Amino acid sequence: MRKRLRDFFRIAEWVIRYVEGEPPLIKGTPPRGFLRECHSLLKEAGLRKAGISGVNKHGLIILEFDASVPQNLHQRLRNLWSTNQDR
Repeated sequence: MRKRLRDFFRIAEWVIRYVEGEPPLIKGTPPRGFLRECHSLLKEAGLRKAGISGVNKHGLIILEFDASVPQNLHQRLRNLWSTNQDR
């Protein structure tokens, strides 16, 4: 619970917390296409929980991942982000 509260007070444009069996907890407004494809990728990878944030760094939104997201998925998620930013 504490982690979820901390997510809402982070300096991020948006935060997504996935926990298996629950609807995603979302702060901000990430693009719908990214949400949909991200959820599919995480489910396909068999993750039970994951946290992804979009942080504004010098006018660009970059992705940050919590420790539950394996390193081998980071680039795939960045690719999804780059193709779904405007949708």
